[in-house]
Amino acid sequence: MKEATRGQEPAPVPEGVFEDFLKGGRKIFSVAGGLGALPGRVGQWLADRERPKARKAAERLGEALLSKEAKLQPEIVDALAGVIDQLSEKREKEVLLALSHKLIVWIILETAITPAYQRVCDRLKILCRQLILDGRFAESDHVLETFYIIRTGKLKKSSAIRKMAGEALDAVATDDVLDLLLDEFQTDERGRRNESVDCLLHLGNASAGPLLGLLRWSPSRYERSRILQVLGFIGTETIPALERELKRDQPWFYMRNLVLLAGRIGDAAHVSILQPLLRHKDIRVQREALASIRKLGGKGSEAVALSALHTADDRLKVDLVEMLGGLESKDAVPWLLENLESAATGFQDIELVERICEALGRIGAPEAAPALNLIVEASGKPRYNEKIAAAAAGALALIKQKTGQAPAPALTPRQMHMQLWDGLYSALSKEEREAFYGALKEARFPEDHLICRQGSLGRTLYFIEEGDLVLAYDQEDEEVWVKTLRRGQIAGADSFFSTSVTTTALRAITDSRLYALEKTALDRQAEDHPHLTDKLREYC
Repeated sequence: MKEATRGQEPAPVPEGVFEDFLKGGRKIFSVAGGLGALPGRVGQWLADRERPKARKAAERLGEALLSKEAKLQPEIVDALAGVIDQLSEKREKEVLLALSHKLIVWIILETAITPAYQRVCDRLKILCRQLILDGRFAESDHVLETFYIIRTGKLKKSSAIRKMAGEALDAVATDDVLDLLLDEFQTDERGRRNESVDCLLHLGNASAGPLLGLLRWSPSRYERSRILQVLGFIGTETIPALERELKRDQPWFYMRNLVLLAGRIGDAAHVSILQPLLRHKDIRVQREALASIRKLGGKGSEAVALSALHTADDRLKVDLVEMLGGLESKDAVPWLLENLESAATGFQDIELVERICEALGRIGAPEAAPALNLIVEASGKPRYNEKIAAAAAGALALIKQKTGQAPAPALTPRQMHMQLWDGLYSALSKEEREAFYGALKEARFPEDHLICRQGSLGRTLYFIEEGDLVLAYDQEDEEVWVKTLRRGQIAGADSFFSTSVTTTALRAITDSRLYALEKTALDRQAEDHPHLTDKLREYC
């Protein structure tokens, strides 16, 4: 083929090239000027009222972003933008929404910011704003979530891409958008409160300040619980404002909520901020502070608990002893033994003595055996309460197990399951634990079994008990593995709570045993256990 002379108009692209493209052909990628001419041709189709062809062209370009023509991505994006520019505002929004899942996958797979990458992100952030202002929260959230997991580092990307994702979220989170989401969060006027929550979560730090303000003044306990869950999801970006609030004199219920939140999103560095609250005037704040200190400090919280034993409110000592027992603190044994005999005959201290016995058993302190034996042998006499005697006997049995004098009892499958997911079950009430466990169904899958297809409706949550699974993207009939999941991890949470389509496939790569929770099974528990879904969402 001869080259066109300088200044000569390029040869027009044959109509057959465009028709071939609409049918799935690839000629357009090899014909000079083919992609560049496509927007003009789409404009002509629209003028001729051939709208299905225009929409199909946009869909094919979206598919091409994930195809073997990766080297042509800048030209493909330019063509796609040109096609979208031909559409009316309403049709542009709908076409972009239809393409958004493909565009998101492309954003996730790309590793560098190019003009094409920036152009797609700009289009999507504008789409998000428009959808939210139209009240279409759920339809915008899968885009917000993608920017969110990039900005927060949950999806590993370069600092430049993370910065760009943060700027995109900030551009969406204008006052009118936040006001609309917060109003729906409070009133549920459109019946889309949960959808507004997801959007607020993924807007991150822009939502944190307004939500703390709502938490301070909300008269509804249930609403405060929802606010805490969202702030907990937002995570560390809430901490600066949270620290300021913890240092001020606030109503007890607000302080307790702040302490609870600190325990969810803080780290060991925040133990020093919470420690003074062990002497707060309200016991409920004290107990919450202790729980958060244990959660944040881990083994390091032992020293805090030991120092607090000598000055703590008598009611808090019960919790301190239980905590030290759970930490198996050998340094606590002298205090526990000293207080065991002195408190054992005081019936007003029955709960404290029970906890002391239990703590000595969990620690496995053989030096406590003589004192515990005295209590057991005196069982039934007026000197000792029956509950204390039973606790002492249980402690002796535990000490024997820990010192090798008696074998540990074998765990049942239920006990092993609850031990694996202790973080979840410890957050549930006894009734919620029974309801949740009863809703689970065991599922076994062989090696290389496709459990869930990409693009299917996410209505199942999987708790991995045994085996290895992968999350994967479908690209040109090839499976790209992006994350491996193992025992003790959960699959399906990204789409389960919003009942949206899955953006990844889930495949077993070894023989696997899971517990599956169907959305319908969880929904059936809503009336009797209204907080169960929120607690599960928070854990996930």
